[in-house]
Amino acid sequence: MFEISESAVDRIKERLQEVNRPELSLRAEIIGRSETDFHYRLSFVPDELRRQDDEVITTNGLTVLVDPVSNRYLDGTRLDYVDESDESGFKFNNPNPLWHDEHASEVNDVIVSQINPSIAVHGGHVTLMDVQD
Repeated sequence: MFEISESAVDRIKERLQEVNRPELSLRAEIIGRSETDFHYRLSFVPDELRRQDDEVITTNGLTVLVDPVSNRYLDGTRLDYVDESDESGFKFNNPNPLWHDEHASEVNDVIVSQINPSIAVHGGHVTLMDVQD
C-alpha cells in the first residue's frame, strides 16, 4: 500500500489551504522511468476528474488517487517531505524494481538502446509505461 508521512500530509494540506481548495484530492502517479529510478508527478484534482479505476486512499483527512498502473509500482512506497540543508521537498522511498515483468524490461532495453538514440536527434523521447499481454 502507498503511504504518506505525516509531514508530507501536513505540507500538502498547507498548500491546499493556501490556494483555498481544501476539497481537492492529491493524484500520485508514475509518469516514466530513467535507467535507475521512477519519475513521479503529484497534482491536485477535483472530484469530477477522479477516474473510475483509481485506487482511493484516505490518510489524515487527505484523499489520494492512484491509477492502476502506478499503483502496481507504488505498493510499499512512502512519500515523505524533507526539509534539510542539503535537500528539501517531497521524496518517494520506493522499494519496487523498475519492472515486474521480464518482457517489459526487454522492451525498455530496445527503446533505450535503439529507438531513443534515433529520435533524440529530432528532440524526441519514448518512455515505456507498461507492457500488457
